[in-house]
Amino acid sequence: MDLLGRAEFANGRPCGFVAVIVHDKDPDAFGTKRPASAAIGNSEGHFPVGADVTGSFSCGPLPAGRYWLEFRGGLPQVVRRVAGPFEAGTRDARVTLVLGETIHGRVFLPDGLPAKDIVVKASPGDRGGPAGEATADRTGAFAIGGLDDEEYSISADATGCFMWTRSGIRATADPVEIRLDEGLVVAGVVLGSDGGSFNFIDLVAEPLDADPPGVKRYGQTDVNGRFRITALTPGRWRIRFVSDSYSEGLHNAVVVAGDEVIELRTSAHPPAKDDH
Repeated sequence: MDLLGRAEFANGRPCGFVAVIVHDKDPDAFGTKRPASAAIGNSEGHFPVGADVTGSFSCGPLPAGRYWLEFRGGLPQVVRRVAGPFEAGTRDARVTLVLGETIHGRVFLPDGLPAKDIVVKASPGDRGGPAGEATADRTGAFAIGGLDDEEYSISADATGCFMWTRSGIRATADPVEIRLDEGLVVAGVVLGSDGGSFNFIDLVAEPLDADPPGVKRYGQTDVNGRFRITALTPGRWRIRFVSDSYSEGLHNAVVVAGDEVIELRTSAHPPAKDDH
């Protein structure tokens, strides 16, 4: 049996292209998604059913029983809602949805250039409510839709930079400007016992003074054995090889965040070119 219906706003306007996910239990009550029918799902759960431009949707075939419908996405994007239960075979389910709010802005790299492909997340925190995320385009622009008119915590994480976070952001506020910070930097070169460079070798920097002490930062030497490790906090850091293959380790490998020209030596020989 199919479950048919239409998603619309309070004014009767259709919620076109909204995603509809079928559950055999209320997902908000149980906190998990449980597949209702293998015919419209897979081993990991249901594929969403897409409503058409008029907001009409058809879910099925479904075994006899009661089902809950989860609505999200759409053009324009709606606030996530779970409606139901509906009996399988229902032909005229009508669900009223609320147009979501949008938090938008731009992401910039530490040098001021646009940061593309950065994932920006909006979290409602302990208050509950819809969350969302979006990926910045080539101009650094992002837009997270389907949110309610409440405060959110916004975060953005990029390799080599500190995680950017800000709380108390509302969709009705001005565009959010995210400027990523690479923090302090350690840069230098790794040389072997014969003076040859260690090329394309993974390094890890471990804090000796930083809080929390468990944070590690990673880098890799280039074709000339030079490296640059970013997102360091003030204090001393120990640099070592990630691989245990170089048991001799690095000499004078305790550095201070902010050192830009350091030379690290090891008693090991540089790896042959075909070793990496």
